[in-house]
Amino acid sequence: MSDTELGMHNFQRFGPKPTTRRRNDNLGGFNLGGRLLEFDKVREQLVSHAHTVVGAERARAMEPTCDLLEIATRQQETSEARQYLDDGGGLEFGPDQDFRDILQRALLGGLLRGDELFAVRELLRAARFNRTELGRHEEIPLLSSVAENIPELGDLERAISGSISSNGEVLDNASPVLHNLRQDARNAQNRLNDIMERNLRRLQRSDVLQEAIITQRNGRMVLLIKAEMRYRVPGIVHDVSDSGATVFVEPMPAIDMGNRWREARLAEDREVERVLR
Repeated sequence: MSDTELGMHNFQRFGPKPTTRRRNDNLGGFNLGGRLLEFDKVREQLVSHAHTVVGAERARAMEPTCDLLEIATRQQETSEARQYLDDGGGLEFGPDQDFRDILQRALLGGLLRGDELFAVRELLRAARFNRTELGRHEEIPLLSSVAENIPELGDLERAISGSISSNGEVLDNASPVLHNLRQDARNAQNRLNDIMERNLRRLQRSDVLQEAIITQRNGRMVLLIKAEMRYRVPGIVHDVSDSGATVFVEPMPAIDMGNRWREARLAEDREVERVLR
């Protein structure tokens, strides 16, 4: 080997190594260029157009990429979305709230309130609409493929619709047991109202009432009796006014029916809780 060849060989072995640029090192200078292009402001503009909490979080977390396939996919999705909107298309997003805590509680066997279940129903309805709407547009294949990943949960949507009203109340027909219990509670309440009204009319003639009204205390129907006349009205005292001038008395003739009404409502509450679970 000649001296020249030996020198080149040693230079290759021990000389400086060529530097290699890491794939995501500065994203080809985008860390600097992104600031000049105000990428963060563009991203916040995108966030402002998000319709859901999770969508806003995803938009805020978006970062540029050097992956050519991902770049091409994002651009294709954007083009399809623009085409879809230009053609008069539109999607539904359901209630503007974060469902993650609700779903986590449900997964752990927790109780969801009626209004929470109705919100879930609205989300399911929006998902069903979007799945059907996007699935019928062959000209936007990437967005159509997204629709295919939306699960079909029609049975759950119908179950909630048949059990929960729009204001979050559990409907009578949520279960046959609940229907019967509520009927029993209504019957007991009607009979109790009759008893209370008869006692009200009777006591009005005796000048023992502070006011001629029927109200409730601690879940029991009561009459407002003058404190000094308490001994003239047999029954149970459930409360006393702040001034001490009025006692809230459940008349003796109403106690038995009041117990039946109370028991019916407690049984109804237990069945409502079972339905919500």
